[in-house]
Amino acid sequence: MFEQILKTISRKEWLLVGAISVILMAVTIFPVLFAYRMAPAGTHYDGLNIIGEGDYSVYFSYINQVKAGRILMLDYFTSEPQSGGILNIFWLGVGLWAKIFNLSAPIAFHFSRMVVIPVFCAIFYIFSSYIFSDKKLRQWSLIFAGLASGLGGYFALLVKGGLMQGFNWLDFVSPIDLWVTEANVFFSMYLNPHFVMSIALMILFFLLLLLAWENNNYKYSLLAGLTGLIWFNFHPYYAPYVLAITAVYLIYLLARYKKLNPLFHFLIYFIISSVSIAYHFWLIITDYVIGTRAEQNITIMPPWIYVLLGFGFLLLFSILGIYFLAQKFKRLPDKFIFLLIWLVVGFNLLYVPLSFNRRFLEGLEIPMVFLSVLAWVGMIKFFKSHWGLFGRILANKFTVSILFAILFCFSTFFILARDIHFIARQRSTFYLSNEYLQAINWLEKNNAGQAILANQANGHYLPGLINQPVFYGHGHETADFIAKRKMADDFYGNKYNQAQAWEFLTSHNIGYILYSYWEKGTMAINLYDQPYLEKVFINNQIAIYKVSREAGSASGLPRPGFGQDEQSGRK
Repeated sequence: MFEQILKTISRKEWLLVGAISVILMAVTIFPVLFAYRMAPAGTHYDGLNIIGEGDYSVYFSYINQVKAGRILMLDYFTSEPQSGGILNIFWLGVGLWAKIFNLSAPIAFHFSRMVVIPVFCAIFYIFSSYIFSDKKLRQWSLIFAGLASGLGGYFALLVKGGLMQGFNWLDFVSPIDLWVTEANVFFSMYLNPHFVMSIALMILFFLLLLLAWENNNYKYSLLAGLTGLIWFNFHPYYAPYVLAITAVYLIYLLARYKKLNPLFHFLIYFIISSVSIAYHFWLIITDYVIGTRAEQNITIMPPWIYVLLGFGFLLLFSILGIYFLAQKFKRLPDKFIFLLIWLVVGFNLLYVPLSFNRRFLEGLEIPMVFLSVLAWVGMIKFFKSHWGLFGRILANKFTVSILFAILFCFSTFFILARDIHFIARQRSTFYLSNEYLQAINWLEKNNAGQAILANQANGHYLPGLINQPVFYGHGHETADFIAKRKMADDFYGNKYNQAQAWEFLTSHNIGYILYSYWEKGTMAINLYDQPYLEKVFINNQIAIYKVSREAGSASGLPRPGFGQDEQSGRK
């Protein structure tokens, strides 16, 4: 039972969990504080890290919308009119916290990262206490989960432009521990709170369901269902992942015990948690923007070699851990059978023909951690008892710590060093100039919800800074992204005649055009000469043009908005 697991955890162990949580919080917040400290004169740090620079704006947009009073969150990376929105429990909670304490979106984002780290550590340690009775194995499990990574850092040192590894992820030529945030617990802690919370809920879900099966207690299957209900609300990708793993384990239980009780527990969790899946499915088929966004949200797996490198010694030691289990038990306990099923099914899911199969990397590190710890602690004991003085030297705490850092932590060090390197060089994407902030603050106060046309790079960031929609920006979030990028390129490239340009702007509800150094390099059209545009803001870096319906009509152009019904009504 859950209470019995808690009773096995001593006060000293909880102090260790607290200490490791504090260390992880300090390590992962340091680059953020360093970036804030390194802001050049006349700029402000925008809260970003190297990886996922575009994704941060999505989360910042959610936080700002909740601060502005919304419960259902809109997609501000697209220009289509939206009447509904989506309920995201996690980001709603972060946004409400930001609203209550009047926090900016970046501060609320990173503060929530700090909050979920000890939550993860506590849930993980409880689960490890269910898996292991040996306190040393539990403690090593938490250390492995918090710090271990693969061989990506070593790979980066051996290739040209090593510090840039992780930027060329679209070519799928980097180990996953350098760029796939959810594949690595430390990476998730460093970059994104909702990934950490997702892994924590995954572990809690599996623990509750295992307790339900083990004790035939329906309270735990009910709690597992409620955990899945919350988890799938903000991370629905993992419903098929959980279904596959638990279904295989269910088959094992039915075959071994010849009882139907495990099936009833399975059905209870499935029915309760499926409410969130039904909600997302309903949104996809009834809301054009959400449905299109789901179609475009493609996260494909890289080749196997980069998966193997990304897990590195964790995978190798997992195999050794299976060997240690086989030596220790004539028949494996159910909990270790579950870990093996989790690992095997998880690996098989990585290349199933789904557009989001890369998501299934999340949590796959967890069974590898437990199996690796078995091998790791077993090897230390073997050195002590069989290799004499040399073995005792190898098993010394200092030597073990060095070996652990070399074998398991280099990519962890690398991703921190990579960000610190670019922060020290004052990378431009980390900082917003005062002039830029002045311009977007003007837009936020003066735009009544019409779309803003800007270069894709600007379109990536604007929705996270102000509660205003853009014509296009984030590749996954913008409905019909490829078509919209082509239309924007044609407009900037002056490939439209005046009537076509006017139709493009008005039929997509574009109210303002942003002109900065991002747009200057790609723009052939002279905005100043267009009769339907009015310059309404200018400073040393930014100009803002308003699409003037009155001026356009006075110039003999067609009535504005004539194509809007067709645009918003497509299915």
